[in-house]
Amino acid sequence: HGHTLYSAKIVLNNYIINCYEKNIRNILIVTGKGKMNKGKLKEEVPKWLNEIYLNKYLVSVNLAPNHFGGNGALLVRLKNRSKNLYK
Repeated sequence: HGHTLYSAKIVLNNYIINCYEKNIRNILIVTGKGKMNKGKLKEEVPKWLNEIYLNKYLVSVNLAPNHFGGNGALLVRLKNRSKNLYK
């Protein structure tokens, strides 16, 4: 990906907000597994998704099924923007 952890977090934040604004409800985040299943993105991305700034856009975060990357990817369900417009 060519990013530092800091810039990867910014890219992820922007991507999730952009998807929410476009009412894209399901996204796949490929973190990779890293060396010996201990990749930095694999460790950090779930933490970032639990932070209040991003968590307010999310319905759920789950490991992807094997055909979508298995434990090297996350399936993320975003809130329905059109339902939240009138709250």
